[in-house]
Amino acid sequence: MENKLPNHSPSAREAAAGTKAPLKDTNMRHAIRTLAIVLLAIPVLNCARVQAQTALREGHKLYKDESFRKAIEEYDIVLQKDPTNIEATFYRGSSYHQLFRPGKEDTNVNLESAIKDYKVVLAATPSAGDKKYPILKKNALSALIGIYADDPYRDFDTAMKYANELTNSEPGNLQNLFAMANLYEKFGKVNEAEDAYKKAVALAPKDVKACGALAGFYNKTLWDEKGVPVADGGAGRGRFDDAVNQLKVCAELDPKDPKGYYTVATFYWDQCYRGPLLDDARKKQLADEGMVFVEKALAIKGDFVEALIYKGLLLREQAKLTRNPATRNSLIEEAQLLQKRAVELKKEQDAELAEKAKQAAAAASTSN
Repeated sequence: MENKLPNHSPSAREAAAGTKAPLKDTNMRHAIRTLAIVLLAIPVLNCARVQAQTALREGHKLYKDESFRKAIEEYDIVLQKDPTNIEATFYRGSSYHQLFRPGKEDTNVNLESAIKDYKVVLAATPSAGDKKYPILKKNALSALIGIYADDPYRDFDTAMKYANELTNSEPGNLQNLFAMANLYEKFGKVNEAEDAYKKAVALAPKDVKACGALAGFYNKTLWDEKGVPVADGGAGRGRFDDAVNQLKVCAELDPKDPKGYYTVATFYWDQCYRGPLLDDARKKQLADEGMVFVEKALAIKGDFVEALIYKGLLLREQAKLTRNPATRNSLIEEAQLLQKRAVELKKEQDAELAEKAKQAAAAASTSN
């Protein structure tokens, strides 16, 4: 006779079917509980996200208003809700940085906190498509370069490590090369600084700013009379010939702009007027060279007030160097006329600008 298990016996059915039915029920209950937990957590997560975004906006507002201590409190709230928020980390570090005061040891703790946050930014792994991170990283690198370039953390190797990272991230960025050059200067590495400026010019030979930066570097008092860098940043002199020759190159980059030629003229006048231990022959040469370039500027823009003033100044230098009384008087008279003309032009131009500003203000009030 066939033995049948009673239908009303759960234990018998389970024995016959194994444990599949109870496992299905258990898995289902576990899935339902998990789903319930997730659904309950969503509002909490959304709430935290909203609170973080609100605190970030408030922090930025306080940062802009230079209320850095209060801004830090808001950025702390952001990072409590969202510990991986890189933007809040950077701006909290920057806020601490702003609270540091050089020479006041009690504020060094702020600088230490800033360094920690900047390093967190550098070590972060941004999400794909994060457009803010490259800017935040660049700014963090720039900040660390500045910190390690000065006391109390002054350290050339560390500063250069960050400078190299910044430069390597954007090899074609002139600002990074200027920052590198400035760093070399701060540590008295004059030859390396010159190489950095030259690299910027080679990278952008048509860039007036890069060209001018090299000229400005040559005009700094970083060398002795033989052109050797002075030790420990001591008082030296500029390399006038290199500076003015570089400025001539800059002027030719945009020959329709009178400012380039005018700038060359100002360098010649300054060297003629202030140059140390120059004989009359050299002074005359400088004044004559300056006159050539100021005339080029005025040929492009005849009402260039500043150029007219410097032409008058150069005429006065020429007058000092001539032995002929009639020629001297003629040069001085011309210089006086130029000065009068420059004053008149300045008044006319100022009046014209004031009238334009008045008309613009009237137009703005009408449109409102």
